Amino acid sequence: MVFAYVHRGPGHLPFLRQLMPGMVERVWVSPEDALPKRVRDGLTAKTTAAIRGELKRLAGEGVLHISTRALRRRLDLGVSGRVLSDATTKALEGEPWMRDGRTLVHVEAVFGGEEAA
Repeated sequence: MVFAYVHRGPGHLPFLRQLMPGMVERVWVSPEDALPKRVRDGLTAKTTAAIRGELKRLAGEGVLHISTRALRRRLDLGVSGRVLSDATTKALEGEPWMRDGRTLVHVEAVFGGEEAA
């Protein structure tokens, strides 16, 4: 019997072992951790860093919207659409920017602030 169970705490395991004898336990590895280090630290990581830097610079200039096409032209990285998409997704993690279709929008423009009007 195959049973997939993802949980942060091991407290449920004794109960599950009783409930399902013979259960096979495996440590879950996220897809990102499963990537080879050369891929994780390669082109996508460099592109992510470039996008984060550009978004911080734009926010400092008061720019609250930018299309992904305009961002691609500004950075002139020459990467595939897939790399750019993956890097953009990673670059937005923990940053005050979000996607709105094909546009990246600063949260100030969405939720208000001094510059948003």
